[in-house]
Amino acid sequence: MNTSRSIATISYNTVSFLDGKLQELLKMHIISDYFYIFHYHEEDEGSDHIHLWLKPNKRLDTMMLQDMFIEPDPSDPLGRPLGCIDFCTSDPDEAIPYFVHNKRYLTFKKESRVYEYTKEDFNFADQRNFDELWRHAFRSSKWNSRLTETELLSDPYMSGYELVTSGYIDWTKASAVLAMERLADRHTDRNNRPGHEDNRFCDKAVRLPDSQPDTMSG
Repeated sequence: MNTSRSIATISYNTVSFLDGKLQELLKMHIISDYFYIFHYHEEDEGSDHIHLWLKPNKRLDTMMLQDMFIEPDPSDPLGRPLGCIDFCTSDPDEAIPYFVHNKRYLTFKKESRVYEYTKEDFNFADQRNFDELWRHAFRSSKWNSRLTETELLSDPYMSGYELVTSGYIDWTKASAVLAMERLADRHTDRNNRPGHEDNRFCDKAVRLPDSQPDTMSG
């Protein structure tokens, strides 16, 4: 893959090798920023690892970049070397909350993890840059805005009209919010049993012959 977009990978390198390689890439102006975090392996993972995010300084061939992370295994110099998996494009707004296993983010993605991490667990190239990326990920990101709106719409104490007029929901979404609220008002809870649909909205409405009694009522 050739890309100038931010990228991420999972690294199995030693921390000392990784730190040295990242400083080298910065000095060569191959990347302009990075952050990474160590993870203990979860039950569905094979081993401990490092989640690494990079910001290229120019268009990169990620296969060539991946080769730069090949490291002889200190515990078995003649065996399989250490390294990283294939790079993929990665938005820091999504990478940061996933890297710390933020429960709110994982719930939004319908995922779960055992271990949780904090901002202090990160290693990064520049404190100021990382602080800004962190702030944006948890305050101004698209996923946070969507989840916040969902949480607000689930609040039983505020109507869609109140959310829009109070500024919690953007005016551009007012029609959708109010339409959803009207649909919710018409919803009938049948304890997971199928309900009676209005035939006007069915592609293939089931209509009984006039000569038969209506057995679909109730």
